Amino acid sequence: AAALRCRGDGPAKYRPDTKLLLHSVGLALSYAAINAMYFELFLLADTSAIMLFKCAAPVVTALLLWPLERRPLGAGQWLGIMLQVIGLLLAQLEPCKPLEFRISQTAFVALSVYTMMSCLAGVWNQHVVKTCPTSIHVQNVLLYGCGVVVNAVVSRPGYGVSGAAIRHRSYEHWAPKILHHRHQK
Repeated sequence: AAALRCRGDGPAKYRPDTKLLLHSVGLALSYAAINAMYFELFLLADTSAIMLFKCAAPVVTALLLWPLERRPLGAGQWLGIMLQVIGLLLAQLEPCKPLEFRISQTAFVALSVYTMMSCLAGVWNQHVVKTCPTSIHVQNVLLYGCGVVVNAVVSRPGYGVSGAAIRHRSYEHWAPKILHHRHQK
């Protein structure tokens, strides 16, 4: 069996580590919440607004890496991030349409929370990958296994918490609502 221990936990490298398991469960929960929130966003904002906010993710992630992981980025890395963001923004532009960006305050807050949650989960995942000497393949199997269990529990009909918490919404359930909502605008 591969070592399931994070660095600094002592010499017993081959016993299962609850720390890595807890990280995996926490990440699975956060990814489930992020995915559930993503479907909710389509009722609040149009696709281009959602994609524009997702363009900010590399910058937000880089800014979070500095204080949370004590890892400042070099000039070349910042240049790469900025070029990526510019490319993503240019891909969203439609030259035949006027530049217009109108979203409600609720949509703006929801998009900001979604982007921040997604970036924090990415930084958290990177922290786990970098600090645990366990094979990345073992970590992925553990994370995906936790994801299957979390999504199986969360997706039970009638289960979940109202509001911004996780609720199961299948694509078949949301597609007609989204299309109807878009048609009314």
